[in-house]
Amino acid sequence: MGSSDGSLKRGEAIMNKKKFNAAVCGFGLVLATSQLTPAGAQEMELYVDTVTKQVYTEPGKNRVMMGTFQQVKKGSGQRAQRGSSQQAQKNTGQAVAQDNDLPVVKTREKKEWYEKLKIRGYTQLRSANTVGGDRDAVSYWPDKSVGENSSFLIRRARLILYGDVSDNLYVYLQPDFASTPSGSSTGNFGQLRDAYADIAFDQKKEFRVRVGQSKIPFSFENLQSSQNRLALDRNDGLNSCCRDERDIGAFFYWAPAHIRERFKDLVSNNLKGSGDYGVFAFGVYNGQGANRVEQNNDMHMVARFTYPYMFSNGQVFEAGVQAVHGRFVTSTGPIRGITPIMDAPAKGFKDQRVGVHAVLYPQPFGFQAEWNWGRGPQLNDTQTMLT
Repeated sequence: MGSSDGSLKRGEAIMNKKKFNAAVCGFGLVLATSQLTPAGAQEMELYVDTVTKQVYTEPGKNRVMMGTFQQVKKGSGQRAQRGSSQQAQKNTGQAVAQDNDLPVVKTREKKEWYEKLKIRGYTQLRSANTVGGDRDAVSYWPDKSVGENSSFLIRRARLILYGDVSDNLYVYLQPDFASTPSGSSTGNFGQLRDAYADIAFDQKKEFRVRVGQSKIPFSFENLQSSQNRLALDRNDGLNSCCRDERDIGAFFYWAPAHIRERFKDLVSNNLKGSGDYGVFAFGVYNGQGANRVEQNNDMHMVARFTYPYMFSNGQVFEAGVQAVHGRFVTSTGPIRGITPIMDAPAKGFKDQRVGVHAVLYPQPFGFQAEWNWGRGPQLNDTQTMLT
């Protein structure tokens, strides 16, 4: 019953009330249950199934978005004339019914690309204090608030600009205003975290490429936002693979539309999801970490496969495997007062890992487990040489 531009065909919209109700009963029920009033009409997105031609209010398999609609009822005592109905349909693209009791549905005016952008953000404040006798020896490089002579710290202060600027282009920009440069006693510097664009190759956005600085699709917890994690920080075993969890590169992601919706629900329903990084991912990136220049003219490669399986009771279990391969050029700076020498090839040390993860999402209880194997640069036993 729906045409490609989201409006109802005239031959289906202008008919007697009985036939109209029978033809679009699903559509009519949606409008009725929304409890809209002429004074405060609300909007809804409608999708048409390309196989059955039925109309739905939620995305799903074989469903294509028709557009954003709102209900408008004609005032009592008014009656649309056939000529004026044709003119209104021609000028505004809205379907006009002959019966006064039937709702008139019209499409919302198309937004400009800059009107589709959204802003959100968050701040995390940390206070830490060591209570053991070894407080002078405590050193935790990811968190400057851990250690002696420290108390309050703004751990993260993020401001995010994001949105679909077109049907095939999604942009995401996230700076952080709570960074501390290495060796500096001054904090709260602004630094780029994410700056990327998702380029979709199909209408359902099942196939897409992410270009720019973004998270590397390795591990489950590395991809999980700090807003959703229960733990204060990520585990070192997996997190040491990819500093800042980010780098500049190009990543291909694929996932069916209904699985992408499942990834989204796992986050929006507070089930501690990691977000939508595809069922399958493959990419290339610099390999030196976020906001660091390339050192060896040699790219890292990463691949990942994961699948969230839903049981009949609605609980979701996700399992996956991932791998990274490349060469990493280490820093030559001092480590705990010692400046080690390096025994490395010209393009750096081999950086190779394979990891697995399994997550039973908490509904209400669950578990999360990860493990990885690999090799990379490390200090010798005397901490005088990197090998």
